[in-house]
This record gives sequence, C-alpha cells and structure tokens, in this order.
Amino acid sequence: MEYKKIHIIGGPGSGKTYCAKIISKRYNIPYYNLDNLFWDNTENGYGLRKPNNKRDKELSNILNKDKYIIEGVYYSWLKKVLKLLI
Repeated sequence: MEYKKIHIIGGPGSGKTYCAKIISKRYNIPYYNLDNLFWDNTENGYGLRKPNNKRDKELSNILNKDKYIIEGVYYSWLKKVLKLLI
C-alpha cells in the first residue's frame, strides 16, 4: 500500500508530532505541524493567530502536494481539509 496523504489527530501531548516524524522518515513523506500554520510565532507575534488568508494559503500549498502528513487539530479551520481527505 502506498501512503500519500495522512492526517494525524489527537489530544495535546498524545504523540502526533512523534508519529508524524516516524512515518515521514519511514515512507519519505514530508510532514507539517498545523500549529506552525495556525499560529504566528515570529518574534513580534508569538502566540497570535496568523491572518486567515495567510494560513489558508499555506494550507492550500500543502494540500496541493502529491504526498504529505499533516498533524494537529483545528476543527473549525480544518473542515475543508477533512472534506478533501474523504
């Protein structure tokens, strides 16, 4: 079986990032932590949400790839992601 698009969800501290790294290495699929897309963690904006248009564009760029692993849970934001994965 060839894995192409994987979304890992789970509670805080449940090992989502750990699992994504292992699967990424084993199957040579890039992984993306949705926290990095959702939050602006620059020096001037640490802990603030990124503007919707910026994070949606970043997410679209990932979803347009042939292979990816995304990990994280942002239910209201990810409805469109889950629709694409089904």
